[in-house]
Amino acid sequence: DPAGWSGRPTVFMVTSPFGARCLASHWPRLRGRGKVAAMLPATAAVLESAGIPVAIGAGGGALALARAVLADVRTAPSVIVWLTSAAGIGEPEQRQAASLLAQAGELHRVIAYETHAPRELAAMLAEWHGRPARAAFFSPSACRNFLAARAAASGGPVVTEVACIGRSTLRAWVQSQPSDLPGAVGDAN
Repeated sequence: DPAGWSGRPTVFMVTSPFGARCLASHWPRLRGRGKVAAMLPATAAVLESAGIPVAIGAGGGALALARAVLADVRTAPSVIVWLTSAAGIGEPEQRQAASLLAQAGELHRVIAYETHAPRELAAMLAEWHGRPARAAFFSPSACRNFLAARAAASGGPVVTEVACIGRSTLRAWVQSQPSDLPGAVGDAN
């Protein structure tokens, strides 16, 4: 409830491009009510392309952004509104970041969006059975959805390379990776 935050220092925190789009859709009524913290570079780029200035930025995952927010607001208790996904709210990295942010004041984690695998993902993977392919994942749930659909399809493409964007995504791949699939290269953002 933005009215309840009126007059109190507020930080709107987003850790994904999807969260950035959600914030952008509500920005007309939130403009002037606080500053924005975002992951660098992709999430910040989405916000800035929507005309929303990013005051606090960090690369390296939700925990790094939480540390940057904490450093920025240390002198004054703040309201922190974190827009995240239904899947992300339970991720270990987000739980650690939430613990840090709670030290800064009043933390509100808002489920702003949900992610779902396409119903036909197993069938799509079956069409690629035996063919070489590269895979890029942008979230932990994308890794899990791919692996579940691959198992349901009893195969799929012969994955030759895997790229994981974000530390939590890389962690999810490493934890779930079947022995017949390659290790991933990771990008902190």
